[in-house]
Amino acid sequence: MITSLATQSIEPFAVCYPSELARLKESFDWLVITHDDTNLLEALTDALGDKSTAILKMKQSSWDFNDDNLQTALARALQQTQTTHIMLLGCADMADYVLDEPPTDGSSALDTYHRLRRGATNDHATCRSEQDRFANRVHQFLDSEAIRGAWSAGRLAVCGLFYRSVDGVFVVYDPDTRDYKPLLAAN
Repeated sequence: MITSLATQSIEPFAVCYPSELARLKESFDWLVITHDDTNLLEALTDALGDKSTAILKMKQSSWDFNDDNLQTALARALQQTQTTHIMLLGCADMADYVLDEPPTDGSSALDTYHRLRRGATNDHATCRSEQDRFANRVHQFLDSEAIRGAWSAGRLAVCGLFYRSVDGVFVVYDPDTRDYKPLLAAN
């Protein structure tokens, strides 16, 4: 029962950009605010199945939930669509982080091991840093005027889901405990 909003839509979900958010008129169970990444969106649409969902695509680096225009659009969309669940879906963009080029001078296996270990440690640290930024954005979102009242009154459920590309794991962020827990597949 979902219609497309944007020219770049993922059937059967309504997909929009922030400027289109205030024009949502249908009722949706879920509003998903996600990083604008093709692979992440494909995984999301597979996971959501036929749930009534609007997807707001934004570059994660531009998530500013204190922005007045975004606050107004979110408040209007929540009022007009009677959304009861919001998911913030973020990820660690590891595309900018690459391991050193392998040496061509015949270095030892031990040198290669140390280089790979250093690269893995750097990737883990970068991912952890991205998770910390994501947690801060979840709290900024919950503290925003458009969300705070409905969330604290229990009329709105908010979920923070983060994809760790370094190990291919989704983790759920719990703002009450300020901790991440692995998302486990149902048996």
